[in-house]
Amino acid sequence: MQSHSILSGISFVSGLLGVAGLAGAIEWGSGYCTCIALMIISIVSGICAGVESGNLRKEKRKSEKNYL
Repeated sequence: MQSHSILSGISFVSGLLGVAGLAGAIEWGSGYCTCIALMIISIVSGICAGVESGNLRKEKRKSEKNYL
């Protein structure tokens, strides 16, 4: 299993839990810190997954422009 698939799974699950926690926090009026931390983890692991898979690398984009 490659590291980008693990990181994208972590990003997806923590994003879902963060959004669900935010909805619960808005409804009940407390507990915003945990859901914001989960959303930050989701964003960071999503960016790391994109870099690991090669979708966010600048070198790849430059080489693709040369072929067009």
